[in-house]
Amino acid sequence: NTVTTKVMIFCARSAYSKATFVRAYLRDDMLSFLDAHVWLFNQLDGVPRKLAYDNLSSAVTKVGKRGQRELTSKFRELRSHYLFASRFCNVARGNEKGHVENSVKRAESNYLTPVPRVTSIEMLNEHLTRSSTGDLSRICRQTKRSYGELLQHERSTFLPLTHGAFKAARSHMQKVDRQSTVTCDSARYSVPTKFACLPVVVRAFHDRVEVLYKEHIIASHRRIEAGGWSLELEHYLPILERKPGLLDSGIPFKRQAWSAAEQLLRRELEYRLGEEGTRQFLSIVLLCKSHPWSLVREAIERCVALRAFHEQAVRLELQVLVQGPALATCNRELDLSGHPALPVTSTGMRDLSIYDTLLTDSREPQVTTTEAHDSIDLVHIVTSADRVDSVTTITPVPLARSAQDDEEDSHQETNSELRQQCAGQSPPDAAIADDVGAVLQDGTALCLGEREL
Repeated sequence: NTVTTKVMIFCARSAYSKATFVRAYLRDDMLSFLDAHVWLFNQLDGVPRKLAYDNLSSAVTKVGKRGQRELTSKFRELRSHYLFASRFCNVARGNEKGHVENSVKRAESNYLTPVPRVTSIEMLNEHLTRSSTGDLSRICRQTKRSYGELLQHERSTFLPLTHGAFKAARSHMQKVDRQSTVTCDSARYSVPTKFACLPVVVRAFHDRVEVLYKEHIIASHRRIEAGGWSLELEHYLPILERKPGLLDSGIPFKRQAWSAAEQLLRRELEYRLGEEGTRQFLSIVLLCKSHPWSLVREAIERCVALRAFHEQAVRLELQVLVQGPALATCNRELDLSGHPALPVTSTGMRDLSIYDTLLTDSREPQVTTTEAHDSIDLVHIVTSADRVDSVTTITPVPLARSAQDDEEDSHQETNSELRQQCAGQSPPDAAIADDVGAVLQDGTALCLGEREL
């Protein structure tokens, strides 16, 4: 979306094979640091026996005399899980691991120049993985072998991944508040209302937050920035069913990011049906109790595209989505043999011979009906042998309308005034056809001489 986003880069380089591994993160914290190690060891398909680091705060809490360092508890857990040794550079001596420093510059100039255009951090990491994998074909000047061949030889010295992946997460216990939310890094995440005021375990990863109750995951959210709210609509449906007024006043629903289709559906339902429209929209939202919200949203978007603003239309589209393509591609024809009044086939064209009655010398009143897009105009014309006696227009009967159709009514008032002015005039015989055409002109023209509408 042409939004510039700042990312953090994790870079690792093998001293023997010169193979480089790069990964991007949105945050520079302990969880990203741990996850990067898990990802690196999976890429290497093993664990190097020793790793060299700067004195970064994610690994070192204090640097003492004679090179003594106090390590963070999470980094000690990571080392104990994979059984590798660590070596730290002297303070402000990044040149002691100059190879990886050069790899960072190469990643910036080759992998990230020009600035990649992506839609997610996952897409950016796919780009970085392809770029670093392509570098494995480079030839080492000293050995005259490719980086990929050297890496394959180096893998024979790695420690095996025998204990599975390390869980790069931070957990703590807390009590769910009365708003059915938990707090993690100054951000709030919702849980189902039935767990309100109960103790739960909040487990934070670099990209998501999970909430567990008795070792079962009851909620999972994408991790957000401090001060934000991540509220799932499904978590508050039971209380919404008991208190429908919360749809407009409850914090979870006021913070809900309604899409343009959902806003239009509610506006049209309330315009057409009033309070009944609000109840229908509430019933549509409550469909999340039995179906995923993503499917309900897709059904709403389909109905809005077809301008089918009704609860039953949404339920029908949702049924098509749930039952799959078999129901959607069903092409059965309706059997109308028992309804002779309903034409089975139609070309959509009207026989113009019905307008010949306007030229006959008949005293019987003739009634013609013209159907417009959103109304039916009934025009009663009394004909005689030599003149048009009177023209009377009955007020249009509105059909199904929407909130957007009211903006198109102003131009019809001018045509109505024209009918009233022409109703009291008696034009000469030679101008009967033209005047009748002018009187009936409401978006269409009636020409008696050529018999076309």
